Amino acid sequence: MKPSSFLISLLVVMTVILGLLSLPSFGQSDPPEPLNRDIRPSEVQILSQELRLLDQQVRQLESKVRSLDSKVRSLEFSIR
Repeated sequence: MKPSSFLISLLVVMTVILGLLSLPSFGQSDPPEPLNRDIRPSEVQILSQELRLLDQQVRQLESKVRSLDSKVRSLEFSIR
């Protein structure tokens, strides 16, 4: 790469960065919800149940994936 094309590329990159930084919404988002908000015990119970259910579903999917992987390996072996 020629030095002049490198300088032009650097100038373009710097211009794009400065343009993005000048946008009013760049880098700004809604403030996060405070971590110390009151959490009701019922919410904890519901979320805990949902988490257990999701964990169970993940374990079932992992089992299916292992089973399918085993079948694929046996098919690959039989093809050879």
